[in-house]
Amino acid sequence: DEVEIKKLLDPRFAYVDTVENKVISKNMTTYDSTKFLLVSIDDYKKNPQQYSNMQITSSGQMTVNTFTTNNPDKPDVQTNIEKPIEEKKPEIVLGEITLYQYHDNSVNNKGDFPITVRGVTIPAHSSGIVRIEGDNSVVIASGNSSKTQGTTPNKKPQISFQRITSMGEDIKVSQLQRNVGYRVTISDDFPEQLEVKITGPVTFKEVGKGIFDITLNAFGSKAAFDNYTDNKNAPYQMGFNVTVKDKIAPHSVTAQNSFIFGDW
Repeated sequence: DEVEIKKLLDPRFAYVDTVENKVISKNMTTYDSTKFLLVSIDDYKKNPQQYSNMQITSSGQMTVNTFTTNNPDKPDVQTNIEKPIEEKKPEIVLGEITLYQYHDNSVNNKGDFPITVRGVTIPAHSSGIVRIEGDNSVVIASGNSSKTQGTTPNKKPQISFQRITSMGEDIKVSQLQRNVGYRVTISDDFPEQLEVKITGPVTFKEVGKGIFDITLNAFGSKAAFDNYTDNKNAPYQMGFNVTVKDKIAPHSVTAQNSFIFGDW
């Protein structure tokens, strides 16, 4: 473009009508890039025929619109120059997001560029699973852009007991063993991460997510009961333990409870 503008200002250059093969003054008011060619006057004089019926392809980079006639040697030039395409910078778009410590978090990348979170790369407009450990915050990066996202602590699981049947010195153990004695409920942010162990002379059944019914299963016969209670005074107790361990977080809790009875 700079070279063409210099030619426009140079009196040694003129326009040639490539159809009629003749020189046109620069003070022309219209310009057809497919018909007129800006050439050296000396070159034209040496061989005018070389410009006859020449096919001209306009690049579209510069279009000369009008010229003033005050000074033909230095015309005013208007140019339309294509602006360079600006490179789109990566933008991190996540929307509402909560990242939990010690959990496999689902991260949704809503942006137009891949992002990286704790070594996991998530393509544009996709989701991925990122395991967060005990970090208070994590860095989400995309190209040269980054942002810091805080994390939410993973709470410890809680164990609660609900007594379902009567217990005490006046309760027969044979009756107690036929009915559910306790309902155990385990509460946690992410119960799917938990490993539950129930130990002791009991049987148990999971009746819901994190909910277990516990039944005493200590004596198979009266002889076994008599042997256990020999030299002991009623009421009698038999305990059991519930241990809950998080498979990702360093959480482990244990709780105990007992069955109480007085006779076979």
